[in-house]
Amino acid sequence: MENDITQFRSQRDVRRSTNKSDGWLFAGLLLVLAVAPLPLGSNRPLPMSLLSAFVGVLLTVWAMFWVTNRTSTHSQLRGIKWPSILYITICVWIFVQWLPWLPAQLSDPTWVAASKLLGRNLQGRISINPEATLTGFMHLLTYAGVFWLTFNLTRTSERAWIGIRTIALIGGAYAFYGIAIYMSGNGWILIYPKWTYYESLTSTFVNRNSYATFAGLSLLCAVALLLNHIKPFFALKHPLRAKIVIIVEQLAAKSAWKTLLVLSIAMSLFLTQSRGGVASTLCGLLAVILIHVVQQRLKKRHIFYIVLALALLTIVIFAVSGNPLSKRLEIEKVESSVTFRNNMYAIVVDAIAASPLTGTGFGTYADVIPAYKPEGGISALLIWDKAHNTYLENALELGLPAALLLNFSIFLIAIQTARGTANRKRDKLIPALGVGATILVGLHSLVDFSLQIPAVTILYAAIMGIATSQSWSSQRIPIVSET
Repeated sequence: MENDITQFRSQRDVRRSTNKSDGWLFAGLLLVLAVAPLPLGSNRPLPMSLLSAFVGVLLTVWAMFWVTNRTSTHSQLRGIKWPSILYITICVWIFVQWLPWLPAQLSDPTWVAASKLLGRNLQGRISINPEATLTGFMHLLTYAGVFWLTFNLTRTSERAWIGIRTIALIGGAYAFYGIAIYMSGNGWILIYPKWTYYESLTSTFVNRNSYATFAGLSLLCAVALLLNHIKPFFALKHPLRAKIVIIVEQLAAKSAWKTLLVLSIAMSLFLTQSRGGVASTLCGLLAVILIHVVQQRLKKRHIFYIVLALALLTIVIFAVSGNPLSKRLEIEKVESSVTFRNNMYAIVVDAIAASPLTGTGFGTYADVIPAYKPEGGISALLIWDKAHNTYLENALELGLPAALLLNFSIFLIAIQTARGTANRKRDKLIPALGVGATILVGLHSLVDFSLQIPAVTILYAAIMGIATSQSWSSQRIPIVSET
């Protein structure tokens, strides 16, 4: 018993020392999350390249820190072994797609046709646009780097809650900016005159659906903060009315800033008019709240009142900011959008059938799809640079086997966070965030391309890193290896 106590104290001291030593590294990671949405969601070559370089520097410093302090992650690494192996396999496959001088059986026929047309021997590759494939490869490595850093830097619940609170504050800041611009005429994105989505709030993003996913992920963190704050008051041995009065007082006074964060981010989300973004966010929120409510083992009437309060809050927010969204929910507009997307999906499926195993190269959708576009009609005049379905786009670019492996690797991480909601005795809300975030982006990816916007995927990777790191019981995680 004394040995166990001594070991616990030793591990606690090492943990505190480690937190102080790598605190600035964690601050650098949070800076990445704060800056990523600023330059048009980092969906431009220069800002994304700078972010990738900065994440690379953070990873290098972390590796040096890890070697110096001999910190151990063996227990947690076992939990993400297979997702890591699958993800690395995908990265290797993308590199193979880029490689020149591949056998003719693997190379895309476009290179043979181009060689004959130009009269010279070109390097055969699977990718029809090697530069785009390398860019996509850089993106995947950056997202993995963000996940790995948050996974290792949020191994204490205190650090994890700092990360969640910071994400909520970042989301609130961009929501406040978006609302201010929207109310002042909605004519600008930073220093640029707005050139599309004039009627929708997009904050610093160009596309309303992309910002909707970003706002939704931020909203999950803000709601988690609020739930974690009011959770102890449900356990009070007071009459129900007294509990409600205390909770309302907390929401309106002592934790007013958290309530304001939730309301502002939710309002900005509704003002995007993104049907898929709002619907997928509500599904993700529902998952987080249900997990929280079930684990609290509340009485049925308490659950009823919680659900009623959330429903009333949603109605109020929708009444204040949902009028533009309600117009987009008109039946004829929904049917028109569904018809267009179904036609596009059918064309993408035809393109996938041309190279179902090898794909056309990661990041090459915009180069491939023009050959399959219809010649007439309004849709022929549109720029089809995104498939509005991430799963189909990945299948086209990576090939069906690799696309399935990529999605499965993310699914396994989400499963680990789901296990965490059952394994942990405290802070179950943190792994629950991983479940809700995956439901959000997973559903929205069926109808849009938000995960192809770097700032959105960086935020999702950070949330999953925090949720996964906190999906083990703190009593079972070794803090430091013996030296």
